[in-house]
Amino acid sequence: MLHLPHSTPEAQGVDSRALNRFLHAFMALKWTHGVMVLRHGHVIAEHYRRLCSAFDRHQLFSLSKSFTSSAIGIAIGEGRLSLDDRLVSFFPEYDSPAVTEQMRRVTLRNLLTMSSGHSSCALFGERYAKLHTWFPDNRPWVQNILEDTLAYEPGEQFVYNTGATFLLAAVLRKATGQGLVEYLRPRFFRPLGFSEDLLWDLNPDGIEQGGYGFNLRLPEIAAAAQCWLRLGKAPDGTPLIPEDYMRAALSKQIANGTPNGYSDWFEGYGFQFWQCRHGFVRGDGAAGQLAILFPQYDAVLVATAGVTDMQRELDVTWDFLVPAFQGSTEGDDVLQPATFEMGPADPEGAAAFPKPLRFSAGDNPRKIVALTLEPAPGGVDLFLRTAQGGTEHLRAGWTEPRACALQDVDPNHLFAGWGRCHRTGPDTLRLIFAIPESTSFYTLDITLGDAPSLHWTTPIAFSRPWLQDVIIPLTPC
Repeated sequence: MLHLPHSTPEAQGVDSRALNRFLHAFMALKWTHGVMVLRHGHVIAEHYRRLCSAFDRHQLFSLSKSFTSSAIGIAIGEGRLSLDDRLVSFFPEYDSPAVTEQMRRVTLRNLLTMSSGHSSCALFGERYAKLHTWFPDNRPWVQNILEDTLAYEPGEQFVYNTGATFLLAAVLRKATGQGLVEYLRPRFFRPLGFSEDLLWDLNPDGIEQGGYGFNLRLPEIAAAAQCWLRLGKAPDGTPLIPEDYMRAALSKQIANGTPNGYSDWFEGYGFQFWQCRHGFVRGDGAAGQLAILFPQYDAVLVATAGVTDMQRELDVTWDFLVPAFQGSTEGDDVLQPATFEMGPADPEGAAAFPKPLRFSAGDNPRKIVALTLEPAPGGVDLFLRTAQGGTEHLRAGWTEPRACALQDVDPNHLFAGWGRCHRTGPDTLRLIFAIPESTSFYTLDITLGDAPSLHWTTPIAFSRPWLQDVIIPLTPC
């Protein structure tokens, strides 16, 4: 069970009105899902957007990297690894003349600090962008990356590289015989009270993806962040990660640009942790997954979201939460629950769609071949049949969200979601789907009339940029 005692803000030296002011500003950002604030080891604020909850097992994306770093630190403490170990030494089966002398000099320290020598991400770099796939030769990921030509000397240049974190996961498996979840469970997850049903996506070779793919509930992220803040110690003081490793991980190990006073992406980088302005440290994941450590205030903020501008999250935190730690008393007394912005209620919409509508679909990258829109109690049901023979069933409500499952968010998961619908014109229908456990959300505009079409917009669709904005021609049948 998670050890996260709750307390009033005042008991931990924070004015509740100032804290409420921060919560108002943070939850006003579009598609923030949940936020939790801890001070002196106590939860003093926890809030979720309507339709979201503490039970949502949320995609972490690159916040996964900080957990991979924790595993490496523990393995170093056990004497299984060292920062100066050469990457290639763990994979003699892939050693060949194609492995360059530069690659032979890459160490675990270089991987932890994103200074492997690559000019772009080894997984999501130029070849990925061109081919829209990973390594089409079907060789192991490690083998392909080891044969990369490096642009820089290892340790010379910071280049954000999810492939480097994957290599750390592969090294851990080689050194310990265990994957990240299996290795961390008794050493980190179980002592902190994490659930047993942990999910970390595997690559085709059966290795946790390391740099992304982990899914956690917000209170679990908070427990991990509190452990990091206390330099690797559990709530009872038991050391889980070596303190000297955590001090190094949370400190600046390499420059990653020139600080400019308004961005938190150029303050330096540790071992899979970002340095922030004002002396703060964070782990983060795309679209707003946050674990921010405030050592000066003995405080932590964690959040899940699906935002398109992460800097706004950080700015709001610096502008509103930090003053609360400093004793500000400004703020509102009542926090109104934020809701997913899923369009207006349209109680008369059902009258405009009294019978099923069926269409065949023109060529499209989503491989949809047929669409059926049917009236349903309180809303509509949308059936999308694909070229592979599968059918996705989406449900949307005219006045209240209807629950459904979405298959297209991520090939590894079936996500629970909520759908709302409303008319945007005499011959147009908009369906909006929110996925509380994912960063993605969908807007589907169905146009009827003389030139029917389906316009599918996914503002955040990782790994599938060519699917973010698609117009599919429809033919009645």
